[in-house]
Amino acid sequence: MDKQSVYVPETIYEALYRDAEMFEVFKADGRTINKNKFLNKVLLGYSNIYEAECNAMLERVVKELEGIINNHKDRREAARKIVQAISSPIPADKRGLGFKRLSLKPVKATEGIFWSLYGNGNQSRYLCGMFASYCAKPSWERERIVFHDTVEILAVACKARNALSFRTIWDPNTIHRAIPYALDDM
Repeated sequence: MDKQSVYVPETIYEALYRDAEMFEVFKADGRTINKNKFLNKVLLGYSNIYEAECNAMLERVVKELEGIINNHKDRREAARKIVQAISSPIPADKRGLGFKRLSLKPVKATEGIFWSLYGNGNQSRYLCGMFASYCAKPSWERERIVFHDTVEILAVACKARNALSFRTIWDPNTIHRAIPYALDDM
């Protein structure tokens, strides 16, 4: 699959880059930020959550429009346009002042997500809305999104009261052991 161009406001671009640094998503050398890996981690950890949030908002808007638009099909279409405008307030022509281009090369784990986006019309606009929504979340929640796979492993280990063994990229020869007790929601 080819690289995808996603146009985002500069503030979102900078916030994503700060998160990639803060959450230390590095290339194999352990020093260079791996933006593509980071964006794919966000996509993998957040796409289902974002879709569920958008669908819940869609249903709330459809319900609010019941007394205003009588035809169900028209009401649903109006609600879809409202939700799209709210969740991705990005003009259709995003090439201009204040926008930066993110290059996103899907990895094997995210290819299915990209194929599902082809039915949504403008993929760049959808992904921009998703990244904006991600950036609006508190940092502890964004960290859980990026490291969703690790959070799941830790949750299972906490529940089973099992020890975990792991290595770091900074010292791959040393095996560390930890016994996680609990994961707190902030």
